[in-house]
Amino acid sequence: MSAKFELGRDAQTQIICLMVTDSKFLEQCVRRKIKPEYFSSSVRQTIARLAISHYKKFFAAPGINNLIETIGEVIASRSPLIREEDQEKYIAFLGKLEFVGREASANTLFFLDQIDTFIKRRIVHNLTSSLARETEIPSFDPNQALVKVRTALREVEERTGTSEIESLLESPLDQERDAVSRFNIPALDRALGGGLCVGSFILVLGYTSVGKSWCASHLVKHAARLGETPLLIDLERSNRQVRLRLRMCFTGMTSREIRQDSRRASEVVEKSMVKKSNVILLSDDEKSMRVDELPNILDKVEKKYGRRPRFVMIDSADDFTPPEGRYREKIERHTATYTWLKNYAKEEENDVCICTTTQAQRKAEHKLWLSSGNVGEDINKVRKATVGISINTISRQDGDFALEAQKGFARLFLFKNTDGPFGTRVWIKRDFRIGQFVLDWGLYNWLEYRELLREAASQESDEL
Repeated sequence: MSAKFELGRDAQTQIICLMVTDSKFLEQCVRRKIKPEYFSSSVRQTIARLAISHYKKFFAAPGINNLIETIGEVIASRSPLIREEDQEKYIAFLGKLEFVGREASANTLFFLDQIDTFIKRRIVHNLTSSLARETEIPSFDPNQALVKVRTALREVEERTGTSEIESLLESPLDQERDAVSRFNIPALDRALGGGLCVGSFILVLGYTSVGKSWCASHLVKHAARLGETPLLIDLERSNRQVRLRLRMCFTGMTSREIRQDSRRASEVVEKSMVKKSNVILLSDDEKSMRVDELPNILDKVEKKYGRRPRFVMIDSADDFTPPEGRYREKIERHTATYTWLKNYAKEEENDVCICTTTQAQRKAEHKLWLSSGNVGEDINKVRKATVGISINTISRQDGDFALEAQKGFARLFLFKNTDGPFGTRVWIKRDFRIGQFVLDWGLYNWLEYRELLREAASQESDEL
């Protein structure tokens, strides 16, 4: 097994940035016994080594300016650690850390989780390799093997600060049981504990025309591919439009191709379904129901199809009729609706995950990152949600984000996660002409993403 982090260079750079600038993060890395050799380049390894050495002397992160001076001192001492001809390379790398600092800070919890996962994988790998060798020996002693297992558990607990009896034996089973859909973006799904899980009430926030409805179809598709029978309640479109969008999402065909060859489209959709999976739609008449009638709808689905939906996707809950009661104004109706959905998803016996799209404030149209303060009409929506994810894309023609929306790029931001880390930011490449919300993705890094957009803008100029 490789001793390198199973993270991309951008993520490793952000980890190095935190080790250099964040004393608490560096303290956690030292306690977890992170070694410089875990990183994938000599520059990262050396910077990590200097940061760890500085912490052991002064119990603080060195900071970028101190490291620049330290590198000069190391070169002046003619240490083989850094060659004089490589000085500019190290200074350039430290300069890059200044650009990724804000992004790295937002992802602190995510990276600590990834470090813990890496440590566990290393320990489990070493343990299983050792046991595999010993079991081949005729004099194999199972008692000695159990000692090694207990030693490995203690090592994990010491280095990660968690009790591994519970997480090793129970968490994987819980995740396998609870994940009912996913974004199919590994970094985002990991932060969500494997995907969209039972017991969660999830909010997908975005301004008009950023792709919230396509995101809803995308999540429904992946729920079906996980073997679920999701319920999609689209309160804005007719079922004829919804079915067309779902077929585009499942097949990757344009609306024109589907109309011209509907038989082929149906075959592709059927083949893409896991056995017993399905997608359930409300009739157009039923869409005027009150939100607290949802249990009755789920009962009807179970009675007709033999399976009760564990994933309910709503586009959008703002248009639901609230539970029966008296409400003086619109905000109270929204609060009542979202409170009911949160409580219903939270009840363990209901065994359901509920996700809804919601509109951002008009004044947030050109905001770079949408979060809890940008929800339209009622901040209580976010307070009720377990998870909040925003879709961010700017359509204006000027600046570094020129052509972002037109060329099919967007950014997702996990701005709330009650049961896990938040702050994860990723970029995605989309193509709504063929119904695809995610064609490609990557961890968001401002410098790298800007180059993607500039390349797209350059291609646009060439086409003109």
